[in-house]
Amino acid sequence: MFNLTLEEESLLNERIAKGMILISLPTFFVLRYLVPSPWGKTMLSKRRQALLGPLLPPRLSWFIFESPNLLWSYSCWNERRQDLESVNQLLLSLFVLHYIQRDIVYPLILSKNTKPIPLVVVLVAFMYCNVNG
Repeated sequence: MFNLTLEEESLLNERIAKGMILISLPTFFVLRYLVPSPWGKTMLSKRRQALLGPLLPPRLSWFIFESPNLLWSYSCWNERRQDLESVNQLLLSLFVLHYIQRDIVYPLILSKNTKPIPLVVVLVAFMYCNVNG
């Protein structure tokens, strides 16, 4: 997709992983002690909720923020399938099966009582899944 050599891709992945590790501890403390969770059982008041944008249906939200994992998997398969050993192809296939369940099947079986999710939460989850994918 980006026409990187395997070495460049490995270096990029290493830098992204180190960046995620670096920001994980401050993120934990901010989200644990400073910012109340703005979804689910601990949904914020209507006034504070308005700052996080409109509420989206949970099924659509789940599909949106988990979809990058499937898209990146397809990209990996499309760009690198000739370079992948059979063991790696098997692992990628299992990853794809997991995310088909997580991105397509699970939203379809979500309870109808599931609360809607604020747009900002969906966008942040989408960005995280892009980096994680």
